[in-house]
Amino acid sequence: MEINMKFKKFLSVLLALSLVVSCMTVAGTVFASGAEADAADTAAAGSAYSEMLAQTSSEGYGLSSTVNQGAILQAWSWSFANIEANLETIAEQGFTTVQVSPPNEIKKGTAGAKFLQSDNQNGWWMFYQPAGFQLNNSTDNALGTKAQFVSMCNKAHELGLKVIVDAVINHMGTKEGDDNNTSTDPMSHVTPKAQTFEPEIYNNQLFHSPWKKMQYIEQDNTYYNSAYDLTRNCTSGLPDLKTEDQRVQNAIYDYLEELVQAGADGFRFDAAKHIETPDDHDGLGSDFWTDTLVKVQNQHPEKEIYAYGEILNTCGISRPFSWYTKLFDVTDSSYYWNIKDAAVSGGGNATPFYPNTNFTSSNTMLWDESHDTYIDGATTSLTTAQRGKIWALVAGRQDISCVYLARPSDDTNTNALYNITLGTANKTSWSNATTKAINQFHNYFIGQSEYCTANSGGTAYIERGSTGAMIVTLGGTYGKSVTLANHKLTPGTYKDSVTGNEFTVTSSQIKGTVGNTGVACIYENNYVAPTEPPVLYMLGDVDKSGDVDSIDAAMILRYTVDLAELDEIQTLAADVDGDGLVTVLDATFIQRYLAEMTVKYDIGQMKDANEKPVTPTTAPYNPTTYVNPTTYVEPTTYVEPTYSGDGATLYFTNNKGWGSVNAYMWNSTTNAEAAQWPGSAATMVGQNDFGENIYSVYIPAEYDMVIFNGNGQTRDITVSEAVAGGCGIYCLDTMVGTGYDVGFYTYAGPNPPVDPTDPPVNPTDPPVQPTEHHDVGEDVTLYFSNNKGWSNVNAYVWNTTTGAKNAEWPGLSATLVGKNSLGEDVYSVSVNTGTYDMVIFNGSGGQTADISIAAAVTGGCGIYCLNTTSGSGFEVAFYEYTGLGGGDTEPTQGGDTPQPGNKIYLDPGSNWPQDGARYAAYFFGGGDETWLDVTSDGSSYSVTVPDGYTNVIFCRMNPATTENNWQNNTKWNQTADLTISGNIGKTYHITGWDNSGYWG
Repeated sequence: MEINMKFKKFLSVLLALSLVVSCMTVAGTVFASGAEADAADTAAAGSAYSEMLAQTSSEGYGLSSTVNQGAILQAWSWSFANIEANLETIAEQGFTTVQVSPPNEIKKGTAGAKFLQSDNQNGWWMFYQPAGFQLNNSTDNALGTKAQFVSMCNKAHELGLKVIVDAVINHMGTKEGDDNNTSTDPMSHVTPKAQTFEPEIYNNQLFHSPWKKMQYIEQDNTYYNSAYDLTRNCTSGLPDLKTEDQRVQNAIYDYLEELVQAGADGFRFDAAKHIETPDDHDGLGSDFWTDTLVKVQNQHPEKEIYAYGEILNTCGISRPFSWYTKLFDVTDSSYYWNIKDAAVSGGGNATPFYPNTNFTSSNTMLWDESHDTYIDGATTSLTTAQRGKIWALVAGRQDISCVYLARPSDDTNTNALYNITLGTANKTSWSNATTKAINQFHNYFIGQSEYCTANSGGTAYIERGSTGAMIVTLGGTYGKSVTLANHKLTPGTYKDSVTGNEFTVTSSQIKGTVGNTGVACIYENNYVAPTEPPVLYMLGDVDKSGDVDSIDAAMILRYTVDLAELDEIQTLAADVDGDGLVTVLDATFIQRYLAEMTVKYDIGQMKDANEKPVTPTTAPYNPTTYVNPTTYVEPTTYVEPTYSGDGATLYFTNNKGWGSVNAYMWNSTTNAEAAQWPGSAATMVGQNDFGENIYSVYIPAEYDMVIFNGNGQTRDITVSEAVAGGCGIYCLDTMVGTGYDVGFYTYAGPNPPVDPTDPPVNPTDPPVQPTEHHDVGEDVTLYFSNNKGWSNVNAYVWNTTTGAKNAEWPGLSATLVGKNSLGEDVYSVSVNTGTYDMVIFNGSGGQTADISIAAAVTGGCGIYCLNTTSGSGFEVAFYEYTGLGGGDTEPTQGGDTPQPGNKIYLDPGSNWPQDGARYAAYFFGGGDETWLDVTSDGSSYSVTVPDGYTNVIFCRMNPATTENNWQNNTKWNQTADLTISGNIGKTYHITGWDNSGYWG
């Protein structure tokens, strides 16, 4: 079989971005597993929450004022009369909106029919076979008549509730007994009742012809075939309306307008992706949505007319979700399955990150399950407690719209549906105490920020504002005690509104017991802290002079190389970007501020030292657009590098949560492949610090290319890139034209993939020191910090006068020499200043702007770090070379070589002192290596430095062991490599970790 190597076919791509995750160890005991019971009553929490509970119908029950912000109850197949009878209960349960089943005329009467019938001639699905686009007035419809619909809407509005309608507008119903009809004439399939209710559509045959069942072409084909199939062929064989025809659009507009006039506040559009958009091209687009939904919304500017569309999986080939999200909210079915898997099995992704490639939180619709997944068996087996967990993870989020399915029965099969009549409104899980508590939490925290932790020891939690958190145990665990990292909550005693259990919150921890539903909703504790006078400082004014100037930037740079000390207020002033660290980046921001360049931080403004900083949850934006340098001509032919060496083992981080991972490998010259697409299964070897599965694959020497794939795929990866980089880990990054781009990192983490007895992070040799200042004409070494995470780094060097260059674009590969203090890879390149005068560092993620080599020589041959984009690439900031062993001159404190008997100290910070861990220090760098215990005098931890060592790694060790080594049952966590020189008598403060270990 011949495969185009540059265009591997996509499977179903699960789109996800990096999430905020916690590294806290959860100390807890499982009290119950698989428990199903709900709490009896909702317990009181803080005063504001108690006031919300006490609100009556005249005060709105504490509900949202809009459909978009509130929780929606899908009253699936309930009659309008039964909905009206349950409205007060719905409001008390905290639902803002009721979603009713399609209320139009349908092809067959449903009065007295069951949800499921053995003859398959009637059932719930009949509501999705329209005979006309007007509110039903037939008495044989189980939902009821237009008059009953209007009465229901009026009562709902009196209680502060909203009503949205499930609108089926893509197709019409079929003839009775149409299953075996294979005629391609669409009119031979249309229900005859359409001639009565829609004579213009019926008589003018306004259906797509020929009649053909949809094939769901959403991969392995062209845009046109995919778009045509999705928008012109027939969903489940139902006659597809000619939605591009103005006469059809007029009929749908009249129907939507009638619904709004009757009291509807919005719509759920069934099969939304099967109706074209104005952005569709090749003659397949139309103004359908503009001339229906948008027109109705423009007719009623005084009210919210909310809308969301049902779109499952993808929108088709080259049909992005954005074509629909600009019109209405859209169901994010891909991420739903991640949330469901996390709640049920502990896998998946409990708190997907927004915004991602397709969605923002404000245009996303999520659910506990849909009526299709319930009735078709995909989620039928979910228990009440499992659905409660999913609902908590959905409704606990900020700005995301959400809908809860009112099951006719809470059984984990659909047998009961053969005995439940359409129109019945049973009080199932939608009316229980857990659902109520989750909805009230959702309403209480509308508009407040969120901080999401996807998995901390089997627990996901969502901190909202500074006074509440939704906590959910994952997998088969339900009730248990938890100890979680606190990022945003005000310290105090909190109450869980599900069980009444108390949670204790300190500045660093959230501690308490989740009840047997697996869900806890904790609220403010009504404690008012005494007001303290503000301690003010000016952001950026490190020397406390009352102004921000270059001296402040210099003090930060001196602090980063241990040539200056900063007190608490100075540290706050120096931490310009608010990341909890004082780094050369903060100095750069001040320099940009002084140069009147754009800086997004409040430099020069007064701040209160008592205010708790909030960690941003928005992922950094990595530009993917390639900008050509202005001084060379881009070559037209790209030659893939070949690989002819020994075989290599590569590692892959499954950070998109694919269900399985394969490795497809081939030779780019001979086209020989190790196995047909999708290749062979990769081997799961462990997890990294974020709980993501790591896979390995051995690549024999005869293959030079590989693609990792599962529910998606990487771009083509050159094996020689990985070999040159040390056979590290590929992590999925942003989408490119032929798959996901990848980031390449050195393998580091708690579980080594090859031999559990080897250390997961081998201490590095002393890094290459930067050269001294040089004159023009001499060789110099430049350093580049890969702070955008490019998967490879090259240096393109040239002379602006002679045109001489070191190689054709993209130049020569730069040399990886180590990591800086932020854990970013640092690369070097040697340059002769007499031959070349300019350099561009570049990689798969972009390029720098043109850099003058003379500037680097004058600056001491330091590190270039990527900054903001400019017209011709990334701008660069220039720093003194630090983080790999010092600058041009080593600090003198303590001497270059530590003396025996001198101590260094460890401050474990808030993360390490969990589980009673002991500490040990691994010394290396002097030609030998040794382990020593870190001891405590009751107030501090210290270790005496043995003679001759230059570096140390601090480790958290298993308290059940006494021997110090790198085995997993002995060592738990570690710092990155730390330099001893100049730090005798000083304290290492451990603040957090990255992929290479703890740092501080």
